[in-house]
Formats: sequence, structure tokens, C-alpha cells
Amino acid sequence: MHPLRVLIMAGPNGSGKTSVIQAIEAEYRKRSQDSLPNVIINPDVIRKLPETLDLARAEGLHPDRAAQKVAFLHRQRAMEAGQAFAFETVMSHPTKLAELAELRAAGYAVQLVFISTKNADINVRRVAYRVRTRTTTGHDVPEDRTRERYARTMALLPAAIEHADHARLYDNSYDGQPYTRQASIEQEDVGHLAGARRFRIALTGTPEQWVLDAIKALELRQAERDQCNAYAAEHGFQIQAADTVRGSYQGTHVDPGVSGFFCTVADADDRQVLTLHDFSSFTPRQVSELKSRPTAGDLSIAYSMTHEPKIGLPLGATPGKQPSPRFKIVF
Repeated sequence: MHPLRVLIMAGPNGSGKTSVIQAIEAEYRKRSQDSLPNVIINPDVIRKLPETLDLARAEGLHPDRAAQKVAFLHRQRAMEAGQAFAFETVMSHPTKLAELAELRAAGYAVQLVFISTKNADINVRRVAYRVRTRTTTGHDVPEDRTRERYARTMALLPAAIEHADHARLYDNSYDGQPYTRQASIEQEDVGHLAGARRFRIALTGTPEQWVLDAIKALELRQAERDQCNAYAAEHGFQIQAADTVRGSYQGTHVDPGVSGFFCTVADADDRQVLTLHDFSSFTPRQVSELKSRPTAGDLSIAYSMTHEPKIGLPLGATPGKQPSPRFKIVF
């Protein structure tokens, strides 16, 4: 067993994560005392901690936002201490992908357990039911936010799988019936350029459509990475994947002809480097902004693990002006 391990239990609000996770934890403990990390960062526990309540009061934060910040600090402390740990997340914001990238860079074996349902209507109904009956530890989430988070979480799932050494997908769509394991996905890191990966995918029974959609999107992302590598080779660029944790880039905005990625090109010593940026690392608003920008214009991207990337113009660049010579692309 990998000595440095993180178990991420993710899925949209109202998917029944708490009950499924409790069953999965029981399975882990039954198999081996050491198979489940001792440090478990539970958002419902975090929400009630004195430090969370103090932070909410001191900074005027909504309790959920304060709990998110404290949970992040607990995860960072566990990582800095070199501890194996587990945590639960809705995983609806792209900063979670940056956090997974940091964990892998720190040497963690990343295990993803993802629990969802076949549509957001189920999640909305369950959130309302648990609040009305107080039957679970889950908190209230407005309907529009539940639907929005469901869509964002499902959109981020393929990229999250890419950050995991092993992912298991569970469906919990049917009331009164047990959850079902739908797929097991293991990563085969072949050291391909620009972060391309290959996977061993094992489906169980007849998977729900959301599972098939996630796998199809995963395969499309790999095909698009291959296309970006071919684009770089054709134009004589060295290619690299963006560091989504702390990377900062500026260069000419390039469209490699794919839907899931965009690129910047800049000079580096005696060569030109094409940096591959993943649209999954950006919020929906930012994706719309990036896709509306003309290509062959100057662009800067600064990534962070605590907030969405900052998009702007490089120093000295003028909106609408043609790229400066140092960013010129040679075809």
C-alpha cells in the first residue's frame, strides 16, 4: 500500500454522500485496519468547530464559506505533516482540481470515490427532504445552488479522474435501493507530453448515463491532448501543461482547434514553448470570456490553489493591439 495516500469522497449536494461514505468506510475497516486513513476531514464536523464559528464572526463570512476555509487549512496541515488523510467535498469549484494536482505533486497516491445521481431533480428533492425531516447531517442548500453545483461538479468529474491514481464511481439515484458501484478507473501514467494519460476502465453491470458521459468526456480529453501534441510538433513548439497550482504564464493566445483546452505560446531561450491550459481550471464565466477573446492576442494567466485563475494582458500590452514580437508565432 502506498504510504502517502489521500482519499477524496466527492459528489453533488444531495447525492447521499454521507450514508454511502459511511458504508464505504465500514468496508475499508472490515478489509484492513490500515486501509482507511486515520485523519478524516469531515465538513459537517468542521462546520461546528469553534475556530470555524470564530472565523465566520471575525470575517463576516457565511458559515459554509468559513467551513470551507477551515477545512482547506486542515487539509494543508495534514499534507505538510505528511499524513495520510481523507476528506469530503462537493467538488464544484475548479480550485479543487488544483488541490488534487498539488497532492499528486507532493507524492500522494490519490484515490477518488465519486457519488452522484442521474439528474439534479433527485438531489434537489433529497436536500429539501433532509432539511424538512432533519434525517441526516446535511445542511440546507437553495434549489438554484443545488442545480448549479450539480452541473459544475459533473463537468469537473473527467478532469478530477485525471488527477486520481484510482477512481471509483457510484450511483445513488434510487430511493429505497442500495447504491451501486458503476465503474473503476485506474490511471496508467505513460509520461505523455502535456499531461496526457491512459486509463484502465472497468464497468460494472449496466452503468447509468452520467457514468458513460463522464468516461466519454475523459476519452475525448485524451484525444484532444494528443491533437494538441500534434499541433505543437507541426509548428515546432515545445509543449508543456500549465502548472495549475502556482503557475504564471504570458504569451500569445492560440486555439489548437479543440474544445477542452487553449494554449499560450511564448519564447523561452532559443525555442518557443506552447503551454496547454485546461478550461476545467476556470469558472464558467471565465471560460465564456476566454472563448470570446480573439486568438493571436497577448494573454496572461496566473493560477492559484485558493481562488480562480487571474486572466489579463501581459505588462505593456494594449487591448486590441497585435502581439508583440517576443510573442510572435512562426508558422
